[in-house]
Amino acid sequence: AEVELGFNFKVKNGWHIYETQQDPELGIPLQLVVQGAGVEISQELSSATEPTVHLERIGDMKLKYLFMEGEFTYTAKIKFGDEVPSDFALALKWQTCDDSSCLPVETKVFDNSQFGALTTAGGSGNNGGLPTDFWKFILAAIAAGLATLVTPCVFPMLPVTISYFTKRAEAGKGTPLGNATAYAGGIVFTFAGIGVGAALLLGPEGANMIGSNPWVNLSIGVLFLVLGISLLGFFEIQPPKFLANFASKKQADGVKQAGYLPVTLMAIAFSITAFTCTVGFVGAVFVLGLKMGLVYLIGGMFVYGLTFALPFFFLALFPSRMQAMPNAGSWMNMVKICAGFIELVAALKFFSNSDLFWDWQILTWPVFLSASAIITLLWAVYMLGAYKLPYDYEKPKPTVKRVLFAGLLLYFVVGMFQGVADRDHKYPGAVLAFLPPADYGMNEFNEYGHKMGAAHLSWIESYEDAFKWAAEHNTPLFIDFTGVTCVNCRRMEYEIFPDDLVRPLLQQFTRGELWVDKPPHGKFNTALQIERFQQIAQPFYAIIDPRNDKTLITFPGYDPDPQKFSEFLQAGLDAYNKK
Repeated sequence: AEVELGFNFKVKNGWHIYETQQDPELGIPLQLVVQGAGVEISQELSSATEPTVHLERIGDMKLKYLFMEGEFTYTAKIKFGDEVPSDFALALKWQTCDDSSCLPVETKVFDNSQFGALTTAGGSGNNGGLPTDFWKFILAAIAAGLATLVTPCVFPMLPVTISYFTKRAEAGKGTPLGNATAYAGGIVFTFAGIGVGAALLLGPEGANMIGSNPWVNLSIGVLFLVLGISLLGFFEIQPPKFLANFASKKQADGVKQAGYLPVTLMAIAFSITAFTCTVGFVGAVFVLGLKMGLVYLIGGMFVYGLTFALPFFFLALFPSRMQAMPNAGSWMNMVKICAGFIELVAALKFFSNSDLFWDWQILTWPVFLSASAIITLLWAVYMLGAYKLPYDYEKPKPTVKRVLFAGLLLYFVVGMFQGVADRDHKYPGAVLAFLPPADYGMNEFNEYGHKMGAAHLSWIESYEDAFKWAAEHNTPLFIDFTGVTCVNCRRMEYEIFPDDLVRPLLQQFTRGELWVDKPPHGKFNTALQIERFQQIAQPFYAIIDPRNDKTLITFPGYDPDPQKFSEFLQAGLDAYNKK
């Protein structure tokens, strides 16, 4: 498939960037770099806006500068196979100058989540190109929608709403199918509308900022903390009074008026009045979608609304099925409370992202695991009936199911405390990706002042220092491009680097750990990865010969097979020793 991409620029008055055809000896031209298996640029960057030509003469030399000023758009086309690869990403690089000086070169990286289902140049969509994590997110949105249905604000309304549909049909105010469709459509419209509205308000640029900004991660952590405490029953988050009044009026109108519009408005009103119960679930879908990309946000909110609406739709068509539904009871509060504990643990991850970026060293490996274990322990003893929460009239009775579930939670607690005592404790890859680096906050250094890190080896975080050390000590240079929020980077560091096949080989290198998304070297490391290796995503590994600054071999991305990684390292050593 072939895809056309467009990039809008707005350069401040008095400043310019250099056009793509600019001689790089005179100015750094605008450049596009793409990454992904089978992805290639089929049409280079071009613009309908002509550059401003500036000519200078120095002696006998004629110098030609091509300036792009004001507002303009560049387009390019890329080709790929039947599906957009999950590692697809691209980057733009440019330099902004005025008549007397230039700013540092800027690089803007876009990942797959910001493009989602790409549209081909001919106008047809490629619906097979969404990455695996998109579908995982959609499944999470479905789970959130199902959980919302069994909350105290929603579940008791199912028979009431179905009875209302039946009475409307008997009174000649629409058919059961029409009423059900209008009501379900109103619910979907409400939640999908929130997603689309946020997407239009933020745009791709805003979503990209949210994905990596430490302040935004901190804010999301606070939001999850508030939502979690709310779901536990310590306070309720209510909609604004004017919305509540609007909802009450529309619900009353929906009972009296004919036609399907009042039914749709009634559904929107119900979505508002159920806010107290839905906010903890839809809020999680919203903030996670916002962080992952606009396609995730819109898709997640739509699917959440659809999942929420479908039971109303089908039960309106088949009201006799209501008899098979369980009775309302304390189990509905249990659903909210369990979700509350989950959101408290999730908040730690976002706090950890900010902590890593600013290098506060507060949420270190043992602190993170201890906090998670304490929250999970409180959850377990609650399930055993040790205490009650504000939603409860009395302490929960430890039924067989609750005791079994509490036992599972206590099993997790034991595993977490084992990790606190032993940073080398083996966890599944999905768990490792959730945790901060095991060495974070240890501040251990070898005799040369190099920081100890992954696989209990020393690492140098400055490329220049690592290159200099490798050259002085006659060793090949192993480069690890990593990131604060890179989950696969953590998996490589914990699962692959310490492996018996890999660690002995890593010991024969000077090891550089280059963080691309945190100070002080983040911008330099990002530019280095793009300019030298034409790669964008992390993790990415390279072996360099410091004697001539040549790249010997590279290893792109996460691979769970230590044998493959050891072969890569051995090939690098062999290439170095041959020269």
